[in-house]
Amino acid sequence: QYVMLQKSKQYNIIVLFYKLLILSFFRLTEAGATKVYAILTHGIFSGPAISRINNACFEAVVVTNTIPQDGHMKECPKIRCIDVSMMFAEAVRRTHNGESVSYLFSNVPY
Repeated sequence: QYVMLQKSKQYNIIVLFYKLLILSFFRLTEAGATKVYAILTHGIFSGPAISRINNACFEAVVVTNTIPQDGHMKECPKIRCIDVSMMFAEAVRRTHNGESVSYLFSNVPY
């Protein structure tokens, strides 16, 4: 029962987030925006997400490659993926060597 509750909460959060994205799109276009981009950290696209993105008015949905996106990008030309592997590798290296990771927030290595 706990697992079902967790899945239900997770689903509700995803639905609310999608509705928030759509509401944000409409607010931005009402304010005069001609192009709107959705920028997400992790592109977890399940169920009807891909078809909704294809039908949405976003110019692009930008995600990172923390989750493989090749299949999603083939299904949806609006999905753009930013490679963050070098940033993560540098964070791991800095942690291993006892160096500052916060340095990366102001000095992007690429």
